Amino acid sequence: MADGDTLYRRGGNAARIAPDAGSGSHRAGVLVIGGGVTGMSAAWHLARAGRQVTLLEGSVLGDTTASLSAGMLSLDVEVDFDDFDPDAGAALFALSRAGIDGILMLVERERIDCDLQRCRGSIYLSTDPRSREFFARELALRRRLGIEGTEILEGEAVQRVLCSPRHRVALYERDAHSLDPRRFCRGLAQLLAQRGVRLFERSPVAALDLRARRAHTRQGATVDFDELVLCSGLSPLTRRCVPDAVGRVLPVWSTLLATPPLPPNTLARLFPSGQQPLWWDNRRFYNYGRTTSDGRILFGGADLLQSTRQALAAGGPAASAAERARDNRSSRTPEACATQRLRAEFAAFLPDLAGCAAECCWGGTIAASIDEFPLIGPFAPHAHAALCATGLNLAFASGELVARLVGGASMPARVRPFVALHRTQRLRHRLLKFGVGLSPVRWAINRWHQQSFKA
Repeated sequence: MADGDTLYRRGGNAARIAPDAGSGSHRAGVLVIGGGVTGMSAAWHLARAGRQVTLLEGSVLGDTTASLSAGMLSLDVEVDFDDFDPDAGAALFALSRAGIDGILMLVERERIDCDLQRCRGSIYLSTDPRSREFFARELALRRRLGIEGTEILEGEAVQRVLCSPRHRVALYERDAHSLDPRRFCRGLAQLLAQRGVRLFERSPVAALDLRARRAHTRQGATVDFDELVLCSGLSPLTRRCVPDAVGRVLPVWSTLLATPPLPPNTLARLFPSGQQPLWWDNRRFYNYGRTTSDGRILFGGADLLQSTRQALAAGGPAASAAERARDNRSSRTPEACATQRLRAEFAAFLPDLAGCAAECCWGGTIAASIDEFPLIGPFAPHAHAALCATGLNLAFASGELVARLVGGASMPARVRPFVALHRTQRLRHRLLKFGVGLSPVRWAINRWHQQSFKA
């Protein structure tokens, strides 16, 4: 397969789920803009509450930012909890747990065919034995929150779970799961249609009149609405409507690769215990991976900070697979260099597979919030936003939270201070965002993270 194709599309159903909005006029009780996991979760919870919902997606449902996910459902979200004070760490754990539980309940109750593999466990790895102190703090926090099934592994105990000689200490969690994110999104879209939600894909919003409560699509359709939910991540529309939120976004180029199906004896060497857990490396721009149900290794890494201008120029998080393939054809692009680095890191991470060529490799921009918490709240009368939730579990939880706000419910007290759309940023986050906008600083940060892996 060519670079830019995703594993999830390979052999998958490519049929359209929904039409485009055409050039006519439509009426919506609640208009949801953005058909990623956050937007579809919001639409699902609103529809269950009896609201009349219309959803507009500028790309193809199932092929949005979720295509950059490894499909991992674990409490090991993309942050070191040691960076937070106890209340913030507890809030992020609560969001992650709520998202995982919500997805599992939905998949099993509605029988969504998305290759869900339950209780695979996850192992959070470090090459530095001194990380044991950090893992001990993580473990203590989980125990304070009543989370069980987590333990610290060292030395040979690590290698019995995952044979990666460079890693010396780990935090092992038993309650972790995986699924195919594209099939999950497409299955959820079909459920929405059955619930009466009007879905339109390939219908990007070109203009939004908040005073008149009217959206205009690029094809010429108009949608009048009573309430609006904006879930379009880092996009020109978000930049115009919620400029303050864009200043809190850290665009990161994320890359994934997939191997061909591996022989059972190879997998047995890699996972001596036979558990085949999800795995994470605790570097700032760490690597992560899992096995698929057909015996492939899916390996990813987020290792290229971008400026907002770069991300928007490249099409943002919703750039199509074709656009990514086009951009990656030149080996001189930063994104192509990221692909080459990921392949090298894969070989270093799993030396037994150093000679295994990737069957497909793809990448794109993830719009992460600079302090790891999603951005949720009102930005105009009758208009709410839910933006920058990193990972399937946080995205699903964010959709439920914004649906609660639209319905007039209050935000849960535990997370209220941390997910507000206009919350105060810490000085180090403001400095990081400012620095990433400067080419020399951005280059230095990216270079430092690349060297940190080699060390």
